[in-house]
Amino acid sequence: MAASPKKKPLAELQKDVERLLEAKLADAELLSALEQLAAEDPRLGVLAYRYGPVLYRRNRTHFRPFLRSHFLTSVWDPPRVHQVKYQDNGKALDAWLEAVDEADDLELFPVLFTFKHGYRPEAFLAELKKQYDRAATADARAVVLQKFERLYFVLDEESALALYQKDPRSRDFILARLPYSTWGIKAPARWTALSQLAERAQDQTLYFALYRRQIDPKTWESDALALIADPQLSPAALEEALRQRFPDHRPPLGKVLLALLETRGRDGLGTFATYLGGLLSAGSEGQKSYAKLLKLAEARGWLDVWALIIRRGGQAKQFDEAVAGLLQDDQREPELLRERLSVLAGVSAEWNFSRFGMAVVYPLSDPTATLFFQRFPDILRQVYRLHLGNYWMPYPELVSALVAARDDDLLDYLASRFITRPLSPAHKEVSATVDLLSHYYEGLKQSPEEFAWRASQVLTRIPAYAIANYDALVSSNRLARLLFERSRLAYLSAPSALRDLLESAEIHAQLLGFRVLAAEDPRAAALAADNVDLLLPTLLRALHRRTRVPALKALGRAAIDEARGALILRRAKEAYALPDRKYPKEELLSLIAGILHRYPSLRGAGEMPRVFRRAS
Repeated sequence: MAASPKKKPLAELQKDVERLLEAKLADAELLSALEQLAAEDPRLGVLAYRYGPVLYRRNRTHFRPFLRSHFLTSVWDPPRVHQVKYQDNGKALDAWLEAVDEADDLELFPVLFTFKHGYRPEAFLAELKKQYDRAATADARAVVLQKFERLYFVLDEESALALYQKDPRSRDFILARLPYSTWGIKAPARWTALSQLAERAQDQTLYFALYRRQIDPKTWESDALALIADPQLSPAALEEALRQRFPDHRPPLGKVLLALLETRGRDGLGTFATYLGGLLSAGSEGQKSYAKLLKLAEARGWLDVWALIIRRGGQAKQFDEAVAGLLQDDQREPELLRERLSVLAGVSAEWNFSRFGMAVVYPLSDPTATLFFQRFPDILRQVYRLHLGNYWMPYPELVSALVAARDDDLLDYLASRFITRPLSPAHKEVSATVDLLSHYYEGLKQSPEEFAWRASQVLTRIPAYAIANYDALVSSNRLARLLFERSRLAYLSAPSALRDLLESAEIHAQLLGFRVLAAEDPRAAALAADNVDLLLPTLLRALHRRTRVPALKALGRAAIDEARGALILRRAKEAYALPDRKYPKEELLSLIAGILHRYPSLRGAGEMPRVFRRAS
């Protein structure tokens, strides 16, 4: 690989820029030359303080996108960081900033203003107040707010009050810059004057936004209890009033929730169901409220409310104790216990962002899970299966019970969770569970076909992206070594199991299938040919080299006849034309050459061998 050209000193790069600016070029030619210079040396943006004022003065509309994209205040210039200081070039930059400000340039004003003042809220607030006071019309004031929207700072009450008094339409700007609570648990100081002004103006949006952000827990609790006790409020009106006032900092809600359920019944829970997760975080007061709420739900026969309080208001310990208490209950009818256990199962909390989500599911302890299997194995296999998925919870008793009962389904499920965890000496109890599972699956190797089928059931249940560091996993996890590395040829005994591996969600299970089919074994070629429909897409899939190379070898093994060879050859040539620089083209070329060597009739005119002889 050719070495990248050495970057010229910044002083020379600056001279190149100055020569371009002095040359009598048209705007389009100058912009093209600067873009080419920036492509050759990305450090060009650190010289924006030099060329920026000139270009902006020359044609701000034409050069603005370039200036916005190539503006740096520091750059790594080995062996040090080159830092540009505003005050060293203040005269030219002040003139540029003044021009940007006068033009109401919403893109460059935040950049230059931050460059001059740094991230100092007091400077932002002072300039905002000055410009807002100077704006004579509503449109002008709106432009001022737009110019400051991209600057990160929070308002103080005095500034917010001045903005709102001048123009109530500044409300959205104010709401976007309210002070935040301390670590989400303590309310900031309340803006009494602005709250009163918003209340007098009947601006409920601003008033309740300030209330939710700034109300202290004790005042909110008093206000909420007063609303609950008001007989004039209908259930719908009460729910809306509580929703409008629920604080952003999630206060202790035990007393309020208890009063709500006692006064309004089970329907009142809808307002706070989302926030039950903070119930026990309020210390001893929260634990008392938790116990009272459970007692109230039990007394009134609210099975769904009882389950919701445990699952969302409790924590892993409380959930496990509740399940164990039901399993040890000999007084209730089995069908009633089944109903309660089924209602109690499920996700306790959920967080979603874009296409990414997380769910909190409380695990069962080993004694509780073992007792569960002894009493209600069918429920454990179904709705409580997800409560066994915590790979840091050891299950030696449960694994022993499952082995004794020959419950293949739950054993394979547990193994699919424990096989994904790299272990260390600190994980002794989890390692003991992994060793029990490994010993069990090693015992199945007496029948290679049964072992391959059961191992594939484990590997195909591994969730996608569950394995982060494969090398660390197989070096520390005995079960992973057994199923991934030390039993590859055993999978050739079960064709259906091997096909399942190729269709697995986890890429390392697929990789195992590729490696098995690429093995130098007579059975591998026949199985690779049977699975050519799954191997062909690997030519165009986005794969890591470590995965693609075995897949290419498996494809080579699959070309057992001319028809399959022709199909693979055509797809391989399409892949060879891809512009991907990271694609292992040498291995792909080897696959193409191997097929052409094996089946000469598939060669094109340019692929026929040529023999050259010395002229006589």
